[in-house]
Amino acid sequence: MSRILIHDPHQALDRDRPPFAPLGDQRAYNAAGAKTVFAYRLGAALDQQVIFPGVDAAIRPAPSQGKSAPLAKGVTLVVGGTDVAGEGMGFGVPIVQYADGWVYPRTVSVLDLSSGDKAIWKCVFQLDEIGGDAAHGYSFVPIASRGSIEVTYTIDASGISVVVRPLSLAPGYTQVAILNEESATFDDAANPNATAIGPQFGRWMPMSGDWARLRSGFLGVEWSLPGLPGTQLYAGRELSAPGFDWAGLDYVFDGAFTGAAYQIHVQQAR
Repeated sequence: MSRILIHDPHQALDRDRPPFAPLGDQRAYNAAGAKTVFAYRLGAALDQQVIFPGVDAAIRPAPSQGKSAPLAKGVTLVVGGTDVAGEGMGFGVPIVQYADGWVYPRTVSVLDLSSGDKAIWKCVFQLDEIGGDAAHGYSFVPIASRGSIEVTYTIDASGISVVVRPLSLAPGYTQVAILNEESATFDDAANPNATAIGPQFGRWMPMSGDWARLRSGFLGVEWSLPGLPGTQLYAGRELSAPGFDWAGLDYVFDGAFTGAAYQIHVQQAR
């Protein structure tokens, strides 16, 4: 993990030159009437990047738990130093439906392209695990890869930018889904037309409108993403220890999949 330093500008330090790099929006570290400070990292971002103080994005989550433990994960949130992904798959994780079931990634490679005040992680997910359904006993089973999908994440003070690009897909698929999931602590779902909180927030709810968001009052964090043309957005949540602990906003694309791009806005809960 990168080292984080807080710098008093009255001390002699050339913070504008390598190996130092700004750590997010500098205004977030300063209070009105207080001494001006700057926050920066020493060296490139490796696995975690500040979105705003107290909330980070991580590309290598804490050890996996629950039913999804065998699967590869995307970017997850870290709040107050604690990973809050639960059993969720993280942001921007592709899965593909074939006649014999949904195929998930078990293997992922990560290339760090970070520079300056942005973390950039390019991941290639291999579609090499099937299951999670009745036909497979609700377990996941390794299979030969049915293709690969590249996902590039860019993290800065505005949130998480996700660009999904298929590299290869075995023929015969009918749907592609892009999962955006954290833990079930995010128990408040909304779109422009409705809000569902706690028990009202079900496992598979179609979301309409041009945006949807999930909020955790307990964590004091919420995140939102846009509706995309040509796709259906679903909200879902399950909490049943020890196997299920997730809440998400998942895109589902029918037919041929050519890619997608969207922005996840992360902020303090309102």
